[in-house]
Amino acid sequence: MNNILIVCPNYLPSFKSGGPVRSIANLTNNFAGKHDFKILTSDRDLGDICKFPSINQDSWDNVVNSSSVYYSSPSLVGLFKLIFSIYKKKYDLVYLNSFFNFKYSIFIMLLLVLKVFNSKKILLAPRGELTNGALKFKGFKKRVYIFFFEKVIAKLVDVDFHFTSDEEYSECPNSLINKGYIIAPNMHEPFPSFSRKIKYNGMLNILFLSRISPKKNLVTILKSLKKICSGTVKLTIAGTVDDDGYWGKCKKLIEQLPDNITVIFLGPVSRTKVKELFKSNHLFFLPTYNENYGHAIVEAMIHSNIVLLSDQTPWSSVKNNGGYIGDADDESFYVNSLEEILLFDDESFNKRSESIYNFCLQILKKNELAINKMFK
Repeated sequence: MNNILIVCPNYLPSFKSGGPVRSIANLTNNFAGKHDFKILTSDRDLGDICKFPSINQDSWDNVVNSSSVYYSSPSLVGLFKLIFSIYKKKYDLVYLNSFFNFKYSIFIMLLLVLKVFNSKKILLAPRGELTNGALKFKGFKKRVYIFFFEKVIAKLVDVDFHFTSDEEYSECPNSLINKGYIIAPNMHEPFPSFSRKIKYNGMLNILFLSRISPKKNLVTILKSLKKICSGTVKLTIAGTVDDDGYWGKCKKLIEQLPDNITVIFLGPVSRTKVKELFKSNHLFFLPTYNENYGHAIVEAMIHSNIVLLSDQTPWSSVKNNGGYIGDADDESFYVNSLEEILLFDDESFNKRSESIYNFCLQILKKNELAINKMFK
């Protein structure tokens, strides 16, 4: 049984920070009893000013999914307590879940360099932060740290990288991968059974579940819907607003939508609510500019939804199994796809969504073999 320290910016009960929290929770659930997991993370959700209720702050006296969790406070005192909590500890593996996060990646890496604590192996999952799309945002600062990592950190400690797809690996700067890497997808949740849904010709329920930021490209969804003037369409928008200016632009577009389009904005939603949303919608629409893995895409497929995606995700092959894949900015493609899906009845919808479900199920079962290699 390996002694593994997982370091991540956010963890349960966080739900605003997206996919990585679910990846780690699924991972620890799957390997509970096989490895001894300890999780070092923030004491609050993404963007919150208050800590989680009912946690023991700056202490290992928290247990989530059979794993000990250290919820670190953001104060300077909290930082010293964090150092003390791992001082002179020895781990078989330290698993970092960010490349650029200061406290939960860069700082921890510096502690390893200074031998404040030790690990036989260091595995770093950049979580899409090193893809071409992600490096376009705040690119100069990121390039500076990449240079520092290459010239200093990588020469002092051995760091292997964990990529979740071939695409993520191919876009990572080659100079960073000086020792080794593993390609293994994120751990999935237990599979639900395929569920037939009621779908009428001329009626469509669409779900956008993601952070509201330029990268996720909600604007293209709204521009496409502006051209759908027949049928009854409901768009549910769920997710944290990362960019107020961008959300303001989205709201103006929402005001311009035709009367047959209804938009519901929910903001950030809990895990329980997420599953309800997938069950009650027909189509998951995400014309993203970059998606490292796409937890929400996977959840949409295994909850019997059709998916309408950009070609900037690892799931483009779903187009051969009933999904719709296009260029991120190709509004005409999205309009044509929406018009086609809008006309589906029960039989045609469920036939296509079941094909997508089976495609996803087959891939996830194969992925389990690759995930098992991470801790060997």
